Amino acid sequence: MTEDTKRRDEARFERFRAAELLARIAGQNVSAWHRRSFTVDYKEDATPVTDADRDTEKLMRELLSQWYPDDGIVGEEFGNTDGSTGFTWYLDPIDGTKSFVAGVPLFTVLVGVSDQQAERGRAHEQTGAPVIGVIRNPMTEETVSALTGHGAFYNGRRTEMRRAPALDSATVLMCDPADLYARRPDYARRIFESAGMVRTWADAYAYLLLASGRADLALDPIMSPWDIAPLGPIITEAGGLFERIDGGEDWLADNCIAARADLCSEIRSLVTQ
Repeated sequence: MTEDTKRRDEARFERFRAAELLARIAGQNVSAWHRRSFTVDYKEDATPVTDADRDTEKLMRELLSQWYPDDGIVGEEFGNTDGSTGFTWYLDPIDGTKSFVAGVPLFTVLVGVSDQQAERGRAHEQTGAPVIGVIRNPMTEETVSALTGHGAFYNGRRTEMRRAPALDSATVLMCDPADLYARRPDYARRIFESAGMVRTWADAYAYLLLASGRADLALDPIMSPWDIAPLGPIITEAGGLFERIDGGEDWLADNCIAARADLCSEIRSLVTQ
């Protein structure tokens, strides 16, 4: 290992610990907002955004400006900030705002970090891939986190996905079955007819359940960078595959499917028949 490689590894590990802390602090802020009134607005795509989303991302950005002022940031509420270190932080202050607004405790804080020096992808090299992922549910006080090459952790202890069953016995999670059907009707129909159980314990909480051994497959037909960036490191370090729905590994794609390899293979065979 060269001295430059060693320094880069140390920088990644330092940011991994910082990402866990950032998610925890942000989660405390979200919890405080959850206990009081807040304003709900709607974006152009009709998705909700609240005072809590904006205030929490501001807090996260303020902390990062102190900790890593030269790193880049991609955030859901306040856009992109260029950096010069090759590290970029992806921030989603409340993933699952619809659940948050409804009082359903399945929303999470997401933090991902990509490294311009990282390369991932079996089919192609993807530089600048995510290397760190954190999902924090402040209501259930659960965290899954991962640094590529160092394993995945559930509340600080190593975690792995459970052994995959056949699809007809699998628990499949997605945000909105109707949306999947609208976007990919044949794909959705085959899954709905074949899966053992389909549930909407969804948004990023689905991937927390997957990585901690409480579900078998999760998928989303539409994702944003701040949604997807934390997931690849977590799922793969927990023993799974993280791919585009149509195949191929891309940890910053606009859709994804996550499961153990044999279940991913069964899904691919099913939907290409």
